[in-house]
Amino acid sequence: MSRSLLGLRTSLAGAAALCLVSHAALAQTREAEVHCTYTRSELCLRSACQARGLHHHPSLLLPSLPETQPLGRPLPFTIQRCNDSGCRDLALSVEADGAYLDFFAGSYLLTLTTSSEPLSGMRAGDFVEVIGKSFLSLEVNYGHCALVPRSD
Repeated sequence: MSRSLLGLRTSLAGAAALCLVSHAALAQTREAEVHCTYTRSELCLRSACQARGLHHHPSLLLPSLPETQPLGRPLPFTIQRCNDSGCRDLALSVEADGAYLDFFAGSYLLTLTTSSEPLSGMRAGDFVEVIGKSFLSLEVNYGHCALVPRSD
């Protein structure tokens, strides 16, 4: 992971609880389209974070949960960020990072849990999305993905 992402993760420790990945749950949800909705948004400046409204019905669409590789071997992956105006592709890398499933590129980080065990109040499918807006500001979004096991 790049130093900028490592620094971003470190600076977010107080802003967001990150969650565990359950490899069993991951196996159940592969090849199923995953719909994610935002539940809240904050703009974080150096001094504090302030709640922001959710405008234009934002959502995320993952074509499926990816096969994961060990830390240090990220795979390319594309998600869609959507709103009332339509969807746009976001090309990312994804890797299992210890207890996390991280999607990242540049100043963007999306951490998703597929764990059925709650940690710090988060449930399976909860996510934290962080977007670096400038040197001293971050947009931090929270939401939930509908992890639907595939039917074999």
